[in-house]
Amino acid sequence: DPIGEVNIPLCEIDFNQPFNQWKDLNPIAKEKYRRGEILVTLCYNAVAGILNITIVKCRDLKPMDISGTSDPYVKVYQMYQSKRVIKHKTTTQFQSLNPVYNETFTMTIPTTKLDDTQIVITVMDKDTLKWNEKIGSITLGKRAGQREMQHWREMLAKRRQPVTMWHQLKVDID
Repeated sequence: DPIGEVNIPLCEIDFNQPFNQWKDLNPIAKEKYRRGEILVTLCYNAVAGILNITIVKCRDLKPMDISGTSDPYVKVYQMYQSKRVIKHKTTTQFQSLNPVYNETFTMTIPTTKLDDTQIVITVMDKDTLKWNEKIGSITLGKRAGQREMQHWREMLAKRRQPVTMWHQLKVDID
């Protein structure tokens, strides 16, 4: 996640001369990177090595279409040692910034592979005239953000019990 930003007016720079300048980071306007939230339920059965992931719903998604809405769907990837193993996809909810899915996906993950497994959940905006756009994503697993790791640990501690949590969607900064 970004920690700050610096704005430098290009009209103040002489590009024929070397330019070095120290500047303080300014706080980033939170709305600039706000993409919405996703409600996810995890339930792991260690004996069977089965992980059920339920994409419950999203809220306050960023409008990606000119109409001020989005046509969101969710992709769920099972990653093992940074390689994609399985991909699942929800239905598309047209013209909605607060879609409800309640769709469950089942993945087989033996307990011996849990440490090297991550679940990447990406919310996409379906477009008919151009490429589908990424609204935001989260990564669940041992090497994830603080909130996402908390959800993963709680799932492991409460085996066979569903654990539901809201997650802030993150945007990749290129």
